[in-house]
Amino acid sequence: MMHILIILLVTSVSFLIFLFLNARMGVFLFLLWIGYMVISLLSLYQIKRQLDSGFEGTNKAHRKEPLHFTLLLCNHSRISAAACKVEIDCKNEINLTTTTIEKCSYLLPKEILQLSLQLTPEWCGVYTLSIRKLILSDFLGFFHITLHPCKHYQFTIYPDLIDIRIQNLDGSRFESDSSYYPDHSQLDPYEVNGIREYQDGDSLKQIHWKLSNKLDRYMVKEYSLPSYQMIQLFIDTTYSTQDHPSLDQIEHFMESAYSLSTLLLHLQDYLTISFYDGKRQQIQTYTIQTEDELSSLLDSLLQQPFLAKEELLESPFLNGFQERFLSLSLHKEQAIDPNIISISYDEMKHNSFELIL
Repeated sequence: MMHILIILLVTSVSFLIFLFLNARMGVFLFLLWIGYMVISLLSLYQIKRQLDSGFEGTNKAHRKEPLHFTLLLCNHSRISAAACKVEIDCKNEINLTTTTIEKCSYLLPKEILQLSLQLTPEWCGVYTLSIRKLILSDFLGFFHITLHPCKHYQFTIYPDLIDIRIQNLDGSRFESDSSYYPDHSQLDPYEVNGIREYQDGDSLKQIHWKLSNKLDRYMVKEYSLPSYQMIQLFIDTTYSTQDHPSLDQIEHFMESAYSLSTLLLHLQDYLTISFYDGKRQQIQTYTIQTEDELSSLLDSLLQQPFLAKEELLESPFLNGFQERFLSLSLHKEQAIDPNIISISYDEMKHNSFELIL
């Protein structure tokens, strides 16, 4: 519409000059305008056909670190040039917040234009850089062509590691091992020798689940005795519909999930982590043995938006697992020290334990 108005305006001015001032000047201005219009439109459409774009930059960092990216615009045309305006969206895949950045420059023939971008993300998550639209115009700004290149670039902002300590809720001490169970038992061949109460620094692999249940407190056994029960971490990214989590809550939740996963990985030979994949609409389970594998899993987790519990067709706590579930959930109505994880066996019901942070 703007193109038509500009053409009508310039044509009308040329016609008035032709009638009332100077016929030759009117014809000259009209032909000059027609030539500029044709050349400009041909140049813009030629650039449109021969324009490439892309992003360069880092793909992993921690929050509040300045990040530098480069948007590359390559004009393969030999003679066409134009002014350009780019609108770039930066979207967080977890909290779905979007920031828009605008850049303006000139695109010359056979040139690779490099537009520098600097971002300082405040929240963790997987971010997607995408070109919302690219506007090409002639140098006088009379004509515009809008492009929507399908170019995307993703980078991950990891949450911070917070100090987490495991504290037993029933931490009363006993005088000797013999006071709560004999060294030899005719009931269970596994419950012999090396039984003592859980202490800070013990590996979770040592926990004797059967004896812990009898005594209502954690008991451990030496590595030489059978120990096959491992803690499986379920990261519950759901919320009630009337209590949507805030950005601060999401940030703290992901910090807790990352820190707890790192801690459990150091305490066990391997770690099993599960979470609900909203894109695949099913629970994904991963076995982690190294920190690199944990970082790779975190990339997948940070792309999952938080979902309302009513949107899930099945409960995340599935039956049939032999491992003990440790569920990391987000609730506003309860608050405890975020730096301490309190674990009590008597709170493990239906093979699940809900951790409130």
